[in-house]
Amino acid sequence: MKSFIAIFALIALTQATFLAPQEPAGFDPVLSALTAFYTGLSSHFSLSAPSDMMNCYNTINAVPEITFFYDWAQTVTSAGADKAENATWTYFNATGAKLYLSIPTSVIICRRHSEDYANFVKALGVDPTLTCFLDGFQDYLMHNSQDYYNSFSSMLSSFNGLNSTAAGETYGEFLENVKKVAPCS
Repeated sequence: MKSFIAIFALIALTQATFLAPQEPAGFDPVLSALTAFYTGLSSHFSLSAPSDMMNCYNTINAVPEITFFYDWAQTVTSAGADKAENATWTYFNATGAKLYLSIPTSVIICRRHSEDYANFVKALGVDPTLTCFLDGFQDYLMHNSQDYYNSFSSMLSSFNGLNSTAAGETYGEFLENVKKVAPCS
């Protein structure tokens, strides 16, 4: 919840005219952060920046999604490598679940039906929502806790440095590592 409040504070600060020149009309820091995150993810897989997928979002429904990734990275980093797996499951069963469930179903359906998502699944080689991929995720957490911790610490550092693109690239690398151990054919 603290990071959710911090993101809203960040939004307020980035829109404050006394701190920086006025942003161009139509600029939205939340959508910009989410777009940058997915641009980094796409870049990791040598795909072009997302276009149709980003039409699924607006200022309000983008907040829980970018917050979900930020809080996940913060949870893993705060727990440390030795407790990252348990912290992840605790996060997914509490805060993460609440955040993810606050993303409108229409957004999730829109995203999954986008050409950008289809290209991402093709590049990854598997749909990351399939059970076999999730089994690989669990296996990866159990046997690669230091790498997992390092990836998510890097993501958090990138987010805190206002570099969501780098966070997305790191997340793409993480997904690729999970894919290597996932029992998907």
